[in-house]
Amino acid sequence: MLTVHFADGSQAPGTGADEQGRAAIWFDLLDPNADEVAQASEASGLDVPSREEMSGLKLSGRFRMGDHAIHLNVPTYVHAEAPVRKPGPLGFVLAADCLVTVRHGKSSAFDHAGTRLARASRPVTGIDAFVAILEATADVTTEVMEHVGEELAELSRKLFHDGRHSTRWLRESLHEVGRLESRQAHTRNSTLGIARMLNFICANEPDWIDTNAQARLATLRRDLDSLDEFDEQLTEKLQFLLDAILGFINTDQNEIMKLLTVASVATIPPIILVGIWGMNFARMPELGWTFGYPLALVAIGLSLVLPLIGFKLRGWL
Repeated sequence: MLTVHFADGSQAPGTGADEQGRAAIWFDLLDPNADEVAQASEASGLDVPSREEMSGLKLSGRFRMGDHAIHLNVPTYVHAEAPVRKPGPLGFVLAADCLVTVRHGKSSAFDHAGTRLARASRPVTGIDAFVAILEATADVTTEVMEHVGEELAELSRKLFHDGRHSTRWLRESLHEVGRLESRQAHTRNSTLGIARMLNFICANEPDWIDTNAQARLATLRRDLDSLDEFDEQLTEKLQFLLDAILGFINTDQNEIMKLLTVASVATIPPIILVGIWGMNFARMPELGWTFGYPLALVAIGLSLVLPLIGFKLRGWL
């Protein structure tokens, strides 16, 4: 799908041609087909990157600066609407008069950026659109990380303050930690890609990017540095909860093994007595006793109870 944004903040599907003569400043391609890519390239005069080019891992292939445009690619970009879905790449082609974006998933950051441009009090440019997208991306990333932090805090409260938990609940908590770690890892990769892109732009400072936009990009870079520190805290919290859950599972397993060990040791004396009195010899004095059977039962019971009492006094139970 191709969406065109104009200098007055309005937007419409199409190729950039407008009956009212409005200037197109942002061509947004969402899961585009070949025809839409060709239309955006012709209308903007810029080369639109393919998905393979945007997914490259080499830094030299991610960022390229020409005489009139900058090519910027982020191999992993998180879409907040589908955190479980595998993130796709994101590509920018920024020129002095317009911007082309290529993405492969719906993102609330792009919707927020379009809303900000529509509310602008002055005509907007492609550079304004570029900065608005990055600022909205930082806002959405912050919300995702805060949500992960809230879920971790709730999981920590349940783990340490809600008493003893079943092994099944602990296993489910392991799955929850894994889900949160996966989401945070995708967010981390996305933030890292955006940060590297900002470092490239701030280091080169093209002449056609105005001072105000450069200042906003520099501020955004500092914000991403703060998000990086927040990410480290979340990663440490995830690791701590993972270790704690595994520790509780190991403790439960040790309790079960201890119980089985105590039970096996406590039942050895009764088994010995039953084995002795169950032997078939003609001369066994106990067979002629009047109270031999009750005494045997009492002896077997005492042989079972006395070891348990000893284990209890030693604190083994």
